[in-house]
Amino acid sequence: MRRITVLLLDVSLLVATIAALGYLVRMVTGLFLPVQWYWGGALAAVAAPALIALALFVSARLPATGSKNAEA
Repeated sequence: MRRITVLLLDVSLLVATIAALGYLVRMVTGLFLPVQWYWGGALAAVAAPALIALALFVSARLPATGSKNAEA
């Protein structure tokens, strides 16, 4: 279960980073071109990689515990 969680967090970190870079490019082009972008989506896209990296960091620091009912 822990491997699946880490894999999903890694994949979501990659996707969120790509989305954040896309929003940052849109913000920069918005300074020079009449491109519409919205603060809510931009903040979410930029904050997502940091939050996912924090979740991966916390997940790595916690000890791996197995289910006690698995042996029964």
